[in-house]
Amino acid sequence: MFFRDKPTQRRPLRLVLWLCIGLGCFLVRSGAEEVRSSLWYQDLCSYKWEAVDLDNKVKYTIKLCESSPPTSCGPSTAVCAQNLDSEVKYSVGDLSLQKLSGTVLDYKATDTCPGGANPVQTSIDFQCGKTMVRPKATGLTSTGLFLNKRCLPNTVVMISSKG
Repeated sequence: MFFRDKPTQRRPLRLVLWLCIGLGCFLVRSGAEEVRSSLWYQDLCSYKWEAVDLDNKVKYTIKLCESSPPTSCGPSTAVCAQNLDSEVKYSVGDLSLQKLSGTVLDYKATDTCPGGANPVQTSIDFQCGKTMVRPKATGLTSTGLFLNKRCLPNTVVMISSKG
């Protein structure tokens, strides 16, 4: 054991030391949780985000945070795709399956890609920009749709839905 149990006058000091260590660990853990919950993109959460891919006739509504306005697919969907011709709506990212890595925000969906076993995934990459404009499609590949979004000064959102 770390400290031997000898009857000395240091026993109260050891107890205080262990209490300080325990309290320090608790404060570090709660501080880390507070940092994680205070998202750096929090200013973007109050907006309703939409992107339209005119080539593929799909409209995307985006809910970045729990406090953001709901998407067309409902309150638990982070990214909703709507076919402009048929008006069929489907989730391409669930809010509960959110993962933040640096400046990339990933949302997975519970649905799988058509003709595949992988879940649908949407990635938003925040990059520098200067103006606020609507998202626009910047490329379409077999792995996904890439949208460019200048959302606030010094922020650009790249959205890609992968299947």
